[in-house]
Amino acid sequence: MKRGRRRYRSWADASPPENAASVQSSPVRLRYSRALLDETKQVWQPYYEAPLSDEDARQIIENMVGFARFLARERQVKPHTRRISSSPDAP
Repeated sequence: MKRGRRRYRSWADASPPENAASVQSSPVRLRYSRALLDETKQVWQPYYEAPLSDEDARQIIENMVGFARFLARERQVKPHTRRISSSPDAP
């Protein structure tokens, strides 16, 4: 009888449907402090109709950090470019 190599499951493999209910979900580990999430929700809530969740606040934080990094990178690439004016007296 020929035995094949047993294929071990990877962490990326989906659970088989018959075992899906037996998988215990673990609580989400907070990447940001509770205070930062709460403050983000407080600042941004007036701009949204639906109540913001912690996941919404996390996405807002990550998008704002990405935007700030983009601006910082652009400033390094194009430092203090002067505006070209047709008027010689313009500052």
